[in-house]
Amino acid sequence: MTFERRRGRWMWVGSGACTPRAYRSGLVASEWDWDPGGGRAQPTATHIAVLVHPDFCNSGRDASGRVLPPYVYYGTTWVGVSYYVRPPKGLHKCQGTPPTPMTLVLDEPLGNRKLKDLGAYPPVERKGRPQDLD
Repeated sequence: MTFERRRGRWMWVGSGACTPRAYRSGLVASEWDWDPGGGRAQPTATHIAVLVHPDFCNSGRDASGRVLPPYVYYGTTWVGVSYYVRPPKGLHKCQGTPPTPMTLVLDEPLGNRKLKDLGAYPPVERKGRPQDLD
């Protein structure tokens, strides 16, 4: 990891091939993205199709039933979202885990705000084309 002193404070500025991830209740945040099959969301959208990418081996199955409700932060210029997934029980093969389709339900319309993955540090803007399910 690389830190630099800026304005009298030490700040993280980068690391190797890994990105620091958020934790909640002992679980690491899973990456998520727009569902690529979706159309463009309208500013009135409150239901958006996303894909959650869990990091656990699960014998080639998605994480249906194990994705916790997302943490959502509502800012003035962006909305931040982080998803967490409970690990599967038992032993599983690691041939890859498909993304898990989810519907992100917002308490207020997205408007012209950007969506960011709060599970990563710094938060990562998700620039795909969202599915408007409203």
